[in-house]
Amino acid sequence: MKYPEPAYLSEEEAAVRPVYGKLNSTEQANYEALYHGAARHEEKILLPYEITAEDYTKLYCLLEKQEGKLFYLSSSYYTSAKMHSADMVYRDEAKKCSEMNAELDEVTAEALSGLPEGDDYEKALYIHDFIAERCEYMIGEDGDLCATAYGCL
Repeated sequence: MKYPEPAYLSEEEAAVRPVYGKLNSTEQANYEALYHGAARHEEKILLPYEITAEDYTKLYCLLEKQEGKLFYLSSSYYTSAKMHSADMVYRDEAKKCSEMNAELDEVTAEALSGLPEGDDYEKALYIHDFIAERCEYMIGEDGDLCATAYGCL
């Protein structure tokens, strides 16, 4: 089996992902493969470098929590002692996730259209209030997507 050549996020992509800059080059290449593979809803993602289960867990958790557009990633995942590929688990089928991402884009555009001019504090407060007004606290297992970016629509 031929594994992919290492690739890295673009400067623009990396700039909005502060944690990515703290990863070493092997982790960055594997993160990029996972990120773009999950964005394409691939069931099996080949990694450019072999990694341990512990390193995969670190990358997967970063991906799941940091990438709001990948809300459809399951919080369950598979590991083995050494990994050169990832078997992905998604919450829903690709077509439905694409439709849900379109809804998320609409709400994001709505939020950004009202973003006030001014300092970063006022912008952060506006975004906080925008989200807080649209979300409700849930206890228990009331929703599969409740802890994701999509869950606050």
